[in-house]
Amino acid sequence: MTLADDARTSAIQRGHDVTGVPSAETLLPLVGTADWQLQYRRILVSIDTFIVLVSTLIAFRARFGADDSTAIHGVSYAAVSLLVVPVWLLMLVVGRAYEMRYLGTGAEEFKRVGAASFRLGASAAVVCYIFQIQLARGYVAIALPLGTLLLLLGRYAARRWLHHQRAYGRYQHRVLAVGGAQNVSQLAHELGRVPHAGFRVVGVCVPAPGPGRVLENGLPVLGSLTQVLEAVKTSQADTVAVASGPGMSPLVLRHLSWELEGTGVDLVVAPALTDVAGPRINIRPVAGLPLLHVDEPDLVGLRPRVKATCEWLAATVTFVLMLP
Repeated sequence: MTLADDARTSAIQRGHDVTGVPSAETLLPLVGTADWQLQYRRILVSIDTFIVLVSTLIAFRARFGADDSTAIHGVSYAAVSLLVVPVWLLMLVVGRAYEMRYLGTGAEEFKRVGAASFRLGASAAVVCYIFQIQLARGYVAIALPLGTLLLLLGRYAARRWLHHQRAYGRYQHRVLAVGGAQNVSQLAHELGRVPHAGFRVVGVCVPAPGPGRVLENGLPVLGSLTQVLEAVKTSQADTVAVASGPGMSPLVLRHLSWELEGTGVDLVVAPALTDVAGPRINIRPVAGLPLLHVDEPDLVGLRPRVKATCEWLAATVTFVLMLP
Protein backbone atom coordinates (compact mmCIF):
# COMPACT_ATOMS: atom_id res chain seq x y z
CA MET A 1 0.00 0.00 0.00
CA THR A 2 1.39 3.42 -0.98
CA LEU A 3 1.74 6.47 1.23
CA ALA A 4 -1.14 8.13 -0.60
CA ASP A 5 -3.39 5.12 0.06
CA ASP A 6 -2.47 5.19 3.76
CA ALA A 7 -3.27 8.89 3.99
CA ARG A 8 -6.57 8.42 2.17
CA THR A 9 -7.66 5.53 4.39
CA SER A 10 -6.69 7.40 7.55
CA ALA A 11 -8.49 10.52 6.38
CA ILE A 12 -11.72 8.65 5.65
CA GLN A 13 -11.61 6.92 9.01
CA ARG A 14 -11.04 10.20 10.83
CA GLY A 15 -13.58 12.07 8.72
CA HIS A 16 -16.51 10.10 10.13
CA ASP A 17 -16.04 11.91 13.44
CA VAL A 18 -16.43 15.34 11.86
CA THR A 19 -19.87 16.61 10.91
CA GLY A 20 -19.29 20.32 10.51
CA VAL A 21 -22.50 20.95 12.50
CA PRO A 22 -22.13 23.49 15.31
CA SER A 23 -23.07 22.79 18.88
CA ALA A 24 -25.79 24.65 20.71
CA GLU A 25 -23.23 26.95 22.32
CA THR A 26 -21.87 28.21 18.98
CA LEU A 27 -25.10 28.82 17.08
CA LEU A 28 -25.50 32.01 15.12
CA PRO A 29 -28.11 34.57 16.26
CA LEU A 30 -31.01 32.78 14.55
CA VAL A 31 -30.11 29.27 13.45
CA GLY A 32 -27.11 26.98 13.36
CA THR A 33 -24.69 26.50 10.50
CA ALA A 34 -26.42 23.41 9.12
CA ASP A 35 -29.90 24.55 10.14
CA TRP A 36 -29.88 27.79 8.17
CA GLN A 37 -28.91 25.99 4.96
CA LEU A 38 -31.77 23.53 5.35
CA GLN A 39 -34.15 26.33 6.27
CA TYR A 40 -33.18 28.43 3.27
CA ARG A 41 -33.62 25.48 0.91
CA ARG A 42 -37.09 24.91 2.34
CA ILE A 43 -37.92 28.56 1.74
CA LEU A 44 -36.80 28.27 -1.88
CA VAL A 45 -38.78 25.06 -2.42
CA SER A 46 -41.90 26.69 -0.97
CA ILE A 47 -41.49 29.77 -3.17
CA ASP A 48 -40.84 27.69 -6.30
CA THR A 49 -43.82 25.42 -5.60
CA PHE A 50 -46.16 28.38 -5.18
CA ILE A 51 -44.84 30.10 -8.31
CA VAL A 52 -45.12 27.02 -10.53
CA LEU A 53 -48.63 26.31 -9.27
CA VAL A 54 -49.76 29.88 -9.88
CA SER A 55 -48.14 29.95 -13.34
CA THR A 56 -49.82 26.76 -14.51
CA LEU A 57 -53.20 27.83 -13.16
CA ILE A 58 -52.88 31.22 -14.86
CA ALA A 59 -52.03 29.45 -18.12
CA PHE A 60 -55.05 27.18 -17.68
CA ARG A 61 -57.39 30.09 -17.07
CA ALA A 62 -55.95 32.16 -19.90
CA ARG A 63 -56.19 29.31 -22.41
CA PHE A 64 -59.42 27.58 -21.40
CA GLY A 65 -61.22 30.06 -19.14
CA ALA A 66 -63.50 28.53 -16.55
CA ASP A 67 -64.10 25.44 -18.69
CA ASP A 68 -62.31 22.49 -17.08
CA SER A 69 -63.88 19.92 -19.38
CA THR A 70 -61.03 20.10 -21.89
CA ALA A 71 -58.93 17.02 -21.46
CA ILE A 72 -55.88 15.38 -22.94
CA HIS A 73 -56.04 11.58 -23.07
CA GLY A 74 -58.75 11.67 -20.41
CA VAL A 75 -56.83 13.97 -18.07
CA SER A 76 -58.18 17.48 -17.62
CA TYR A 77 -55.85 20.42 -18.01
CA ALA A 78 -56.63 21.42 -14.44
CA ALA A 79 -55.12 18.11 -13.32
CA VAL A 80 -52.24 18.61 -15.75
CA SER A 81 -51.54 21.97 -14.11
CA LEU A 82 -51.20 20.23 -10.76
CA LEU A 83 -49.04 17.43 -12.18
CA VAL A 84 -46.62 19.91 -13.72
CA VAL A 85 -45.65 21.23 -10.27
CA PRO A 86 -43.69 18.17 -9.00
CA VAL A 87 -42.19 17.58 -12.45
CA TRP A 88 -40.91 21.15 -12.66
CA LEU A 89 -39.49 20.94 -9.14
CA LEU A 90 -37.81 17.65 -10.05
CA MET A 91 -36.14 19.39 -12.99
CA LEU A 92 -34.84 22.06 -10.61
CA VAL A 93 -33.46 19.38 -8.29
CA VAL A 94 -31.83 17.47 -11.14
CA GLY A 95 -30.40 20.75 -12.41
CA ARG A 96 -28.81 21.30 -8.96
CA ALA A 97 -30.66 24.59 -8.51
CA TYR A 98 -30.84 24.04 -4.73
CA GLU A 99 -27.15 23.44 -3.99
CA MET A 100 -25.79 25.94 -1.49
CA ARG A 101 -22.64 26.57 -3.51
CA TYR A 102 -24.76 28.25 -6.17
CA LEU A 103 -27.19 30.11 -3.89
CA GLY A 104 -26.87 33.69 -2.72
CA THR A 105 -24.15 34.99 -5.05
CA GLY A 106 -23.28 35.01 -8.73
CA ALA A 107 -25.35 34.29 -11.81
CA GLU A 108 -25.02 30.50 -11.70
CA GLU A 109 -28.20 30.11 -9.63
CA PHE A 110 -30.27 31.94 -12.23
CA LYS A 111 -28.61 30.03 -15.07
CA ARG A 112 -29.53 26.72 -13.46
CA VAL A 113 -33.15 27.78 -12.91
CA GLY A 114 -33.41 28.86 -16.55
CA ALA A 115 -31.71 25.69 -17.80
CA ALA A 116 -34.04 23.48 -15.73
CA SER A 117 -37.09 25.26 -17.16
CA PHE A 118 -35.71 24.89 -20.68
CA ARG A 119 -35.15 21.17 -20.15
CA LEU A 120 -38.72 20.85 -18.91
CA GLY A 121 -40.03 22.38 -22.14
CA ALA A 122 -37.71 20.25 -24.29
CA SER A 123 -38.67 17.07 -22.44
CA ALA A 124 -42.37 17.85 -22.80
CA ALA A 125 -41.91 18.40 -26.53
CA VAL A 126 -40.07 15.09 -26.96
CA VAL A 127 -42.62 13.11 -24.91
CA CYS A 128 -45.55 14.67 -26.78
CA TYR A 129 -43.92 13.89 -30.12
CA ILE A 130 -43.12 10.27 -29.27
CA PHE A 131 -46.52 9.41 -27.79
CA GLN A 132 -48.52 11.63 -30.17
CA ILE A 133 -49.93 13.75 -27.36
CA GLN A 134 -51.74 16.85 -28.61
CA LEU A 135 -50.81 19.25 -25.85
CA ALA A 136 -52.35 22.69 -26.24
CA ARG A 137 -49.55 24.93 -27.49
CA GLY A 138 -51.21 28.05 -26.12
CA TYR A 139 -51.17 26.53 -22.64
CA VAL A 140 -47.46 25.72 -22.87
CA ALA A 141 -46.66 29.10 -24.45
CA ILE A 142 -48.10 30.83 -21.38
CA ALA A 143 -47.11 28.48 -18.56
CA LEU A 144 -43.44 27.94 -19.43
CA PRO A 145 -42.26 31.53 -20.04
CA LEU A 146 -44.40 32.91 -17.22
CA GLY A 147 -43.22 30.27 -14.77
CA THR A 148 -39.57 30.75 -15.73
CA LEU A 149 -39.80 34.52 -15.34
CA LEU A 150 -41.54 34.28 -11.98
CA LEU A 151 -39.05 31.67 -10.75
CA LEU A 152 -36.18 34.00 -11.57
CA LEU A 153 -37.92 36.89 -9.85
CA GLY A 154 -38.63 34.68 -6.84
CA ARG A 155 -34.98 33.66 -6.60
CA TYR A 156 -33.96 37.30 -6.83
CA ALA A 157 -36.36 38.27 -4.02
CA ALA A 158 -35.12 35.37 -1.88
CA ARG A 159 -31.52 36.44 -2.51
CA ARG A 160 -32.27 40.01 -1.44
CA TRP A 161 -33.82 38.68 1.76
CA LEU A 162 -30.78 36.47 2.34
CA HIS A 163 -28.42 39.41 1.86
CA HIS A 164 -30.47 41.41 4.36
CA GLN A 165 -30.13 38.60 6.90
CA ARG A 166 -26.39 38.34 6.30
CA ALA A 167 -25.98 42.06 6.93
CA TYR A 168 -26.95 41.27 10.53
CA GLY A 169 -24.54 38.32 10.82
CA ARG A 170 -27.08 35.58 10.15
CA TYR A 171 -27.12 32.80 7.55
CA GLN A 172 -23.36 32.78 7.06
CA HIS A 173 -20.80 30.10 6.26
CA ARG A 174 -18.18 29.62 8.96
CA VAL A 175 -14.84 29.53 7.16
CA LEU A 176 -11.53 28.10 8.33
CA ALA A 177 -8.71 29.69 6.30
CA VAL A 178 -5.62 27.55 5.66
CA GLY A 179 -2.31 28.75 4.26
CA GLY A 180 0.40 31.32 4.86
CA ALA A 181 -0.30 33.93 7.54
CA GLN A 182 -0.17 36.87 5.13
CA ASN A 183 -2.30 35.12 2.51
CA VAL A 184 -5.03 33.99 4.91
CA SER A 185 -5.19 37.51 6.35
CA GLN A 186 -5.66 38.88 2.84
CA LEU A 187 -8.27 36.22 2.14
CA ALA A 188 -10.20 37.15 5.29
CA HIS A 189 -10.02 40.82 4.31
CA GLU A 190 -11.35 40.16 0.81
CA LEU A 191 -14.21 38.00 2.10
CA GLY A 192 -15.07 40.65 4.69
CA ARG A 193 -15.44 43.25 1.95
CA VAL A 194 -18.47 41.39 0.58
CA PRO A 195 -20.63 40.49 3.60
CA HIS A 196 -23.61 39.49 1.46
CA ALA A 197 -21.57 36.56 0.11
CA GLY A 198 -21.97 34.99 3.55
CA PHE A 199 -18.39 33.83 4.24
CA ARG A 200 -17.13 34.65 7.74
CA VAL A 201 -13.60 33.55 8.63
CA VAL A 202 -13.66 32.21 12.19
CA GLY A 203 -10.11 30.87 12.44
CA VAL A 204 -6.94 30.05 10.52
CA CYS A 205 -4.35 27.31 10.21
CA VAL A 206 -0.82 28.43 9.33
CA PRO A 207 2.53 26.61 8.94
CA ALA A 208 3.95 27.87 12.28
CA PRO A 209 0.96 28.35 14.60
CA GLY A 210 2.49 28.89 18.03
CA PRO A 211 0.44 28.58 21.24
CA GLY A 212 -2.33 31.16 21.56
CA ARG A 213 -1.21 33.04 18.46
CA VAL A 214 -3.52 35.65 16.95
CA LEU A 215 -3.00 37.33 13.59
CA GLU A 216 -2.88 41.10 13.20
CA ASN A 217 -6.51 41.22 12.10
CA GLY A 218 -7.61 39.42 15.27
CA LEU A 219 -8.18 35.97 13.76
CA PRO A 220 -7.22 33.13 16.11
CA VAL A 221 -4.68 30.58 14.91
CA LEU A 222 -6.23 27.18 15.62
CA GLY A 223 -3.48 24.88 14.40
CA SER A 224 -0.94 24.01 11.75
CA LEU A 225 -1.49 22.71 8.23
CA THR A 226 -1.64 19.16 9.60
CA GLN A 227 -4.27 20.01 12.24
CA VAL A 228 -7.08 21.18 9.97
CA LEU A 229 -9.59 18.55 11.11
CA GLU A 230 -9.07 19.45 14.76
CA ALA A 231 -9.42 23.14 13.88
CA VAL A 232 -12.67 22.40 12.01
CA LYS A 233 -14.05 20.77 15.15
CA THR A 234 -12.90 23.65 17.34
CA SER A 235 -14.27 26.41 15.13
CA GLN A 236 -17.37 24.48 13.99
CA ALA A 237 -16.51 25.54 10.44
CA ASP A 238 -18.52 24.28 7.48
CA THR A 239 -16.05 25.52 4.84
CA VAL A 240 -12.27 25.24 4.54
CA ALA A 241 -10.70 27.90 2.31
CA VAL A 242 -7.16 27.17 1.16
CA ALA A 243 -4.81 30.03 0.29
CA SER A 244 -1.26 29.78 -1.00
CA GLY A 245 1.73 29.95 1.30
CA PRO A 246 4.78 28.06 2.56
CA GLY A 247 4.07 24.37 3.01
CA MET A 248 0.80 24.43 1.04
CA SER A 249 1.87 22.09 -1.76
CA PRO A 250 -0.40 20.16 -4.17
CA LEU A 251 0.29 17.00 -2.15
CA VAL A 252 -0.84 18.67 1.10
CA LEU A 253 -3.96 19.97 -0.64
CA ARG A 254 -4.73 16.49 -1.98
CA HIS A 255 -4.38 14.91 1.47
CA LEU A 256 -6.58 17.65 2.94
CA SER A 257 -9.31 16.88 0.43
CA TRP A 258 -9.14 13.21 1.43
CA GLU A 259 -9.34 14.08 5.10
CA LEU A 260 -12.46 16.18 4.55
CA GLU A 261 -14.17 13.47 2.49
CA GLY A 262 -17.46 12.44 4.06
CA THR A 263 -17.40 15.20 6.68
CA GLY A 264 -19.90 17.55 5.04
CA VAL A 265 -17.30 20.35 5.07
CA ASP A 266 -16.80 22.21 1.79
CA LEU A 267 -13.28 22.73 0.46
CA VAL A 268 -12.55 25.80 -1.66
CA VAL A 269 -9.23 26.99 -3.07
CA ALA A 270 -8.53 30.71 -3.36
CA PRO A 271 -6.16 31.47 -6.27
CA ALA A 272 -3.61 34.25 -6.05
CA LEU A 273 -5.63 36.33 -8.54
CA THR A 274 -7.51 39.38 -7.24
CA ASP A 275 -9.40 42.25 -8.87
CA VAL A 276 -9.89 40.32 -12.12
CA ALA A 277 -13.34 40.39 -13.68
CA GLY A 278 -15.18 37.07 -13.42
CA PRO A 279 -16.01 36.70 -17.16
CA ARG A 280 -12.29 36.89 -17.96
CA ILE A 281 -11.48 33.80 -15.88
CA ASN A 282 -12.01 30.29 -17.23
CA ILE A 283 -10.99 26.94 -15.73
CA ARG A 284 -9.36 24.58 -18.20
CA PRO A 285 -8.32 21.17 -16.86
CA VAL A 286 -5.01 20.14 -18.41
CA ALA A 287 -3.27 16.89 -17.40
CA GLY A 288 -5.34 16.77 -14.22
CA LEU A 289 -4.46 20.36 -13.30
CA PRO A 290 -7.28 22.94 -13.03
CA LEU A 291 -5.53 25.79 -14.85
CA LEU A 292 -7.01 29.29 -14.63
CA HIS A 293 -7.01 31.01 -18.00
CA VAL A 294 -7.30 34.81 -17.83
CA ASP A 295 -8.55 36.41 -21.04
CA GLU A 296 -7.26 39.76 -22.23
CA PRO A 297 -9.44 42.74 -21.26
CA ASP A 298 -11.58 44.13 -24.08
CA LEU A 299 -10.68 47.82 -23.95
CA VAL A 300 -11.14 48.54 -27.66
CA GLY A 301 -13.30 47.19 -30.45
CA LEU A 302 -17.00 46.52 -30.91
CA ARG A 303 -17.83 44.76 -27.63
CA PRO A 304 -16.91 47.67 -25.31
CA ARG A 305 -18.91 50.06 -27.49
CA VAL A 306 -21.96 47.80 -27.46
CA LYS A 307 -21.63 47.39 -23.69
CA ALA A 308 -21.35 51.14 -23.15
CA THR A 309 -24.36 51.78 -25.40
CA CYS A 310 -26.51 49.23 -23.56
CA GLU A 311 -25.50 50.66 -20.20
CA TRP A 312 -26.31 54.19 -21.39
CA LEU A 313 -29.72 53.12 -22.70
CA ALA A 314 -30.52 51.21 -19.50
CA ALA A 315 -29.56 54.18 -17.37
CA THR A 316 -31.67 56.51 -19.53
CA VAL A 317 -34.74 54.26 -19.39
CA THR A 318 -34.37 53.81 -15.64
CA PHE A 319 -34.06 57.57 -15.16
CA VAL A 320 -37.20 58.24 -17.23
CA LEU A 321 -39.19 55.60 -15.36
CA MET A 322 -38.15 57.04 -12.00
CA LEU A 323 -39.07 60.64 -12.91
CA PRO A 324 -42.73 60.34 -11.75
